[in-house]
Amino acid sequence: MSQQVSETANSSGFVHEIRVGWGHCDPAQIAYTGHLPGFALEAIDAWWEHHLNGDGWYQMELDRGTGTPFVSMNLEFRSPVTPRHRLHCEVWPAAIGTKSVTFRVDGRQNGTLCFEGRFYRRLYRPA
Repeated sequence: MSQQVSETANSSGFVHEIRVGWGHCDPAQIAYTGHLPGFALEAIDAWWEHHLNGDGWYQMELDRGTGTPFVSMNLEFRSPVTPRHRLHCEVWPAAIGTKSVTFRVDGRQNGTLCFEGRFYRRLYRPA
């Protein structure tokens, strides 16, 4: 479930909700670290879908002719992610250029910041 939560003159707050399930967890009963980038990427794709009338990265590449490969991903972990609460990923473009976009994703559960991420994507037109 995704929703726009606020809007200002410069940006809009967008939150994508993720249900963390049993299969996402490791023996320590917290979300396996390897799933966290996937949650963030899912939230970024939901942001594109929200702002492009339902089109995500797949449609951008095939139908709109714009590729958006990731060049860099950085995650800072703050608190464990568990199945106890829904994970709310707030997404916003932190920097937009003519050939790239940097997204920020903050993941929270029950108001607690669990991770902060920066995701740098290159924009190009495939030949």
